[in-house]
This record gives sequence, structure tokens and C-alpha cells, in this order.
Amino acid sequence: MKKLTNVIKQLSAACVLLVITSQTWALNLQEAKLRGYVEETATGYLVVTGKGQKEAVSLVKDVNVKRKSKYAEIANRNNIPIRSVEIQAAKKLMK
Repeated sequence: MKKLTNVIKQLSAACVLLVITSQTWALNLQEAKLRGYVEETATGYLVVTGKGQKEAVSLVKDVNVKRKSKYAEIANRNNIPIRSVEIQAAKKLMK
């Protein structure tokens, strides 16, 4: 349980870090979400909706690559499966 709490704290910090260090795509991501071009999934990654524009596709790829890298880093540091980190991230991102 302590390990899971630690992972959740690290995941929260990682999410904040991703937003701060990626302000240029964060605004685009927010706009894409507001316009309904992209949405969060239960896997912790984004998908392009049927309304998606060409720009949304590259945005989703960029964001998902960055997320996967951060999730892997957290999983490796805590010696847990990346899937566990993805699920915890999805719960936070879908709130």
C-alpha cells in the first residue's frame, strides 16, 4: 500500500511536470479537448475522436510518447509494471 501511495504521489508530480515543461502543446491539448478532437482513455493515453483534425493526430502522438516515457520512468523507479502506472494516470486524467 505504501508503494502504491508513493507511485500516486510521483504520478501527480509527473503530471504537473509534463504540463509545466510542455506549455506549448498543453494549450493546444486543452483546445483540442474543448473542441472534442481528442479525449482521455482508461489506458492513460489520448485518442483522436471522429472529429479530429490532422493537427490532433500529431498532437496525440506527441503527448502519448511523452506520457509513455514518464510512465516507464515511474514504473522502473518503483519496480512495478508500466500498466499499473498507466491505470493510475488514467484515473487522475479522466477526473
